[in-house]
Amino acid sequence: MSKICNTWNYVSNHSSDEDGRIVLIWKDPLRLQVVKQSRQSMTCTLTLPNKEPVYFTSV
Repeated sequence: MSKICNTWNYVSNHSSDEDGRIVLIWKDPLRLQVVKQSRQSMTCTLTLPNKEPVYFTSV
């Protein structure tokens, strides 16, 4: 991922599932914080400068 998207950030659910089927990719100034992850979903907070955080779940 760092070779393909070297100025982007990414996170996956590989720690919950060795196949890691969920990959989230974002670019600054967005901030992403993983709240919970499992084999089937990832729940995160997404925050932009001067905005309230939003919860996001990917299944």
